[in-house]
Amino acid sequence: MVEAAVRRGVATAFVVILGILPGAAASLPEPAPRDTALAAAIERATREEKPIVLYARPAVCRKPKKGPDPCRELEEAVKHPAVRRRLERVVYLKVDTTEPVASVSVLDPGGTPVVRWALPPDQSMFRHMLTLVDGAAPNIVGAYRARSSGEATRAAREECLATLALGDETLGRGRLLGLRASDDVETRELATIWLGRFDARTNSSDLDERELEALAQKGATNRVRFEAWMSIGERRLAALENDEAIGAFRAALEVAPDAGPEHDAVAAALARSAEAASPVIGLGPAGSIVAGLRTVQPKWNEPRASRVEYKVDGRLVATAKQSPFAAAVKFDRIPTRRLLELSAIDKNGSAIRAASVVVNDRTGIFAIQIVEPAGETLSGAAAVDLSVRTPRGRSVESVIVEWNGSVVARLEAPPWKSNLEVDGGSLGVLRVVVRLDDGQEREDVRIFNTGDMLLGAGVHLVEVPVYATNRKLATGDVVVMEAGVARPVDRVIAASDAPLDVALLLDMSTSMREHVLDLEEAAIQFVGKSLEQRARVTVVAFDTNARVALWPTSDRAAIEHAIQNLRVRGATALHDAMITAILQLQAGGSRRAIVVLSDGVDNASDFAMSDVLEVAKRNAVPVYVVTLNPVFQAPPGRGVMPEIPVEAKAQRELARLARSSGGMAFDLESVKRAGSIWEKIADDLRNQSLVIYRTGEGKAGWRELDISLMKGGRLRAPEGIFIEGGGTVNEGAK
Repeated sequence: MVEAAVRRGVATAFVVILGILPGAAASLPEPAPRDTALAAAIERATREEKPIVLYARPAVCRKPKKGPDPCRELEEAVKHPAVRRRLERVVYLKVDTTEPVASVSVLDPGGTPVVRWALPPDQSMFRHMLTLVDGAAPNIVGAYRARSSGEATRAAREECLATLALGDETLGRGRLLGLRASDDVETRELATIWLGRFDARTNSSDLDERELEALAQKGATNRVRFEAWMSIGERRLAALENDEAIGAFRAALEVAPDAGPEHDAVAAALARSAEAASPVIGLGPAGSIVAGLRTVQPKWNEPRASRVEYKVDGRLVATAKQSPFAAAVKFDRIPTRRLLELSAIDKNGSAIRAASVVVNDRTGIFAIQIVEPAGETLSGAAAVDLSVRTPRGRSVESVIVEWNGSVVARLEAPPWKSNLEVDGGSLGVLRVVVRLDDGQEREDVRIFNTGDMLLGAGVHLVEVPVYATNRKLATGDVVVMEAGVARPVDRVIAASDAPLDVALLLDMSTSMREHVLDLEEAAIQFVGKSLEQRARVTVVAFDTNARVALWPTSDRAAIEHAIQNLRVRGATALHDAMITAILQLQAGGSRRAIVVLSDGVDNASDFAMSDVLEVAKRNAVPVYVVTLNPVFQAPPGRGVMPEIPVEAKAQRELARLARSSGGMAFDLESVKRAGSIWEKIADDLRNQSLVIYRTGEGKAGWRELDISLMKGGRLRAPEGIFIEGGGTVNEGAK
């Protein structure tokens, strides 16, 4: 999609970061008739409609005083399976050159030069050059097709977008300015929108809001209207006007094709809007770790409020008495799932608005919650306010609101609000049901005006992963000893009956530069060859920071693409990444595992390994650690290299984490050995069952576990479990 190509171009900083500026397209010579290799490459690229990546090697490659021969390093990288997989999407050719400097060039299928990098890249640089080419390929091929059919205007548009996707922002912006002067109305309007989006990141855009709205309403083509609505949605999202953003993205959906990249882009934008719908400012984006003291405030403005009360898990923790009603809220030192509630109170002491958000929750889940009415009684007119969370890539088809079995509202777009009329104070049931575009449904039910009725007692269940090799466990087979006390087993869920959720943690710090191709290939092999097809994978990348690079999906092509698009940079925040991943897998009902690929040495996290162990204990998620050639690098400004063997200490800590969580630890000296490791992990997960048992009442804390077979023999399981106060472990286990 064109809009996505512009976004890629704006976001790409790889070329600038490395100090490599793409050269002008005219810097490549036309192939001579006798150059049969290049002629054959052009013939193949034309037939297969692929870009050409041409490596020109000088007779004498400039070798630095220290370090490997860069030309030889590149030629070795080309043989690597991870690079060969990428080169299948282009036509690759190595040629000798009389130029004094090695270069990598990109040509369109017809042999027309597009961009040239004038230096021999190392394997990490070359990997990212291929990533840029992969992102720009649709526009490179599109420009070639347009030129071949005589469509000069369309060719100019595609060339501009290809330039942006390849990271040459200076040339790309210049071409956008040129397109604004086009005689073609559609091209002129598209260039106006794209340039406005391009400049928005520096707040230098001169695109007036009214001009953009006019293009959305009366643009020359559906394509123009689509791009304008998407741009409006992005602006609204950046301004925290979430409902307006959703409205703009839905308008874009009306003019987008029923299928294709445009439709997918709208789905992704709606998902981002849903994530941004948190009623609280100060907690960070979806998936953020929330711990310690945080300054938060309501996103809404309620002029009738005289104060806003903040509660954590029902306990009042702060009160703000002046607009914008910001408050300092102290969360746990160890990241823990908590419910944060905000209530706006008027001068008469009445609650006039309420909102809630769960911190340290997994993201990408499907759920609906009744936010208002918030009390236990209803009478007369009442406002119904719902919180709806949808998985990435899915959209809401409808939300049904029922009172005592009768439908009172059908909602098809945000805001998810309705009105309800209740006769007197009679007993009533409010039920809401959300249905997605793929047919999935979730519901929430609240009972009002119950008086002193007893609604039920809590049942405290604990879910623990256990491993039984080559056998299917039955409920009567398992004995659970919790802190020395026998606990009744409620049920056992076999591996075949439980879906598998895997968080794949990939170390993309600078210390992994020499091993990045091995890491990429190992990760893709694991997902493609070892994991069962129905398994959902979350990709968490970490360097100086940890971030979710891909939310849970079973789409193997999307997972491979996400892995290939990761970039090497910065320090190593391994501990933070593991906590992020554990929080993403904390809900129960499925087999869960974290697989870490790293050199194992953390030098940038806010959290210590002891914190990771504590979070892992509380969530019972098995951790599998695969360390690749550990080498410690001291981060900038943190002193000299320590005398203690940091790598060995880090590996011991990771092995301890794996063992205590019920996982395993491996050393990977060569990617050629990865297959056997993946098979061991995959086989282990195939033998993982879920034991659900009833715990006793008591204080919150750590309790040791000993899980065995009724007829003798221990089962591998976590060393213990953290029980929250009152006996509950986590929401997924209830």
